[in-house]
Amino acid sequence: SQTAGELSSRVKELDNTKHILQEAHDLAQGVITIHHTVNTCNEALLNDNVDDAAKDIAKIREIKQKYPKICEVCDNATMKESKRLEDEVCSSVRKAFDRAIIGADKDGVSRCARLFYPLGMTTEAVAR
Repeated sequence: SQTAGELSSRVKELDNTKHILQEAHDLAQGVITIHHTVNTCNEALLNDNVDDAAKDIAKIREIKQKYPKICEVCDNATMKESKRLEDEVCSSVRKAFDRAIIGADKDGVSRCARLFYPLGMTTEAVAR
């Protein structure tokens, strides 16, 4: 009976350790993904590919939301760069949307409007 209790306690301890290690692994994967996505977002912007850049920003936002502690473990330079990129992409989408509206470009309006949601700009889209 005592041995069974000790084994049960040990199994619970190992299960808890496994859970902690899984969380650490997932957080590390999040950091790696943010680094990679910041790079691909920069490339997309260099190629004037706002659609892909917006998808990258949405991915970064999703990771930050999923792992609130990621800002504590990811380097400051990457976090600042991700914020700068988000601001730049949002600004580019706003400008493209405004140009499309002024130019009565229905396809352009539609393309830009699609990007408002993944960028977290839905209320802004309605206001425009």
